Amino acid sequence: MKKIYLTLAILLIACVSYAQLPQLLIDGEDVSGQTLVVSTQEVNPDEELQQALQVVNPTGEELSIGLRLNPIQAVENSLLYFCYGQCYSPGLMLLPLENALPIPANGSHEFSAHYMSLGNIGTCETQFVFFNRAGDSTWVTIKFSVGLTGIEDYQKVETSIFPNPVSSTATISYAGISNSFRKGSIVVYSYTGAKVKEYVIAASENSISVNAADFRSGMYLYSVVLDGKIVATNKMVIL
Repeated sequence: MKKIYLTLAILLIACVSYAQLPQLLIDGEDVSGQTLVVSTQEVNPDEELQQALQVVNPTGEELSIGLRLNPIQAVENSLLYFCYGQCYSPGLMLLPLENALPIPANGSHEFSAHYMSLGNIGTCETQFVFFNRAGDSTWVTIKFSVGLTGIEDYQKVETSIFPNPVSSTATISYAGISNSFRKGSIVVYSYTGAKVKEYVIAASENSISVNAADFRSGMYLYSVVLDGKIVATNKMVIL
């Protein structure tokens, strides 16, 4: 009988502990444990992407909830920050319980994650973990993607580089580009997504020349960008 009471007590404690976790809601839907994707094809250094949700206290008691950021994938030279009660500086990875704004009984706080690519393509993926004093936690993963979506809509644009790997000079060719674009360029990125060099292209051209001396040895990505949209991407290796 004592074992039964002990088991019931443990289950009760576990249920109470779980009930002390907040709900993560978007338009009334619980997104706990999910991955949210925010993406744009345009590479705009001044654009800020964001994802907001409500951190809801479903209990009749005030809740103190801390926040921890677990980076999954990062983009070099970009900025990620969050607002939770107030906005915090980029680089903050832990908001302790004692510094977090308590959530009123049956109330909520808005949480939002903000991302600025600063002109760098790539995906920034982070797990945001909300935890209580008992060490229990719930989380949501937010993935910000810049310049990597919608390329399939421009299959007619093709690009190649020869020779590749590049030891001295090489020619990047591109075909299938409409003459109607206002601004065109070929942008070279490091393999971590940092912008390295940009070449302006004209509608009357179909190739540019690159010099290995302008780069360090390694692997790069280069993209054909028309009016701020990436329409084709390829790899380049510098010896």
